[in-house]
Amino acid sequence: IENNLSSPVTVRLRISSANERRMRVGELPETTEIGPRQKTTVQVPMRAASSGVIELRTQLLTPDGKPYAEPVTFNVRSTVYGSVAVIITVSALIVLFAGAGYRVVRRVLRVRRHKVRHADETTG
Repeated sequence: IENNLSSPVTVRLRISSANERRMRVGELPETTEIGPRQKTTVQVPMRAASSGVIELRTQLLTPDGKPYAEPVTFNVRSTVYGSVAVIITVSALIVLFAGAGYRVVRRVLRVRRHKVRHADETTG
């Protein structure tokens, strides 16, 4: 939020989702104070239930709830990973690391055997 005025302002931010089932907006600060010619960032907690583009509507209000200006609408792209995707990803990582670990152990054992044979040949 940007304040281009020469005096501080106190505002309320209202954000709503066009589809509350797909994207829910969490608790916002009651008011936000912005100094003269200052910018501030407001963290907006959100919870997405599905992937896709979701329309959000924002509006700045006075502390008593009167609009400062017209609402602004914009789109947010959400990527949600379900529990099945997480299980598949974790399983793939386990297989990857297990395979890599197996190869490392085989290589170390092969090098040790080679050293033992080489040592037997030089001493024998």
